[in-house]
Amino acid sequence: MTDEDAAVEVVRLYIEALVARDYDNAAKLYNGETADELRENAEQSGTKYIRFIATGKPVLEPDYGPRVYSVPYAYEIETSKGERVVAGRRDKVLFAKPGIEKELDLKLHDRMLVRPVVNQPNRWIIVIDH
Repeated sequence: MTDEDAAVEVVRLYIEALVARDYDNAAKLYNGETADELRENAEQSGTKYIRFIATGKPVLEPDYGPRVYSVPYAYEIETSKGERVVAGRRDKVLFAKPGIEKELDLKLHDRMLVRPVVNQPNRWIIVIDH
């Protein structure tokens, strides 16, 4: 697996863990957040993670260090108001609907920074969601 593949896979696995409400595994993939913190954040916001939609092409981010990639993402959530939207879009709310994947421009979405764990170069984690 290439570094780019590993970065994308970590983001996908993290989102899929949130969808499954598997906060223990999600916390293993996200540096600095415990399972309890992830669970509490989801419960307090009233957000329900519905499904993983897509990740985009990872981009090497050398300003953050060697082997650090930013990966754009999209996933479907249900808000506390019961609306189903695509999470990660910066400029507007996209309502989830069948076929939304074909309409996404992931260049306009938030990104997760992913890198190998220090002293464990084959283990990757998310360090920032921005």
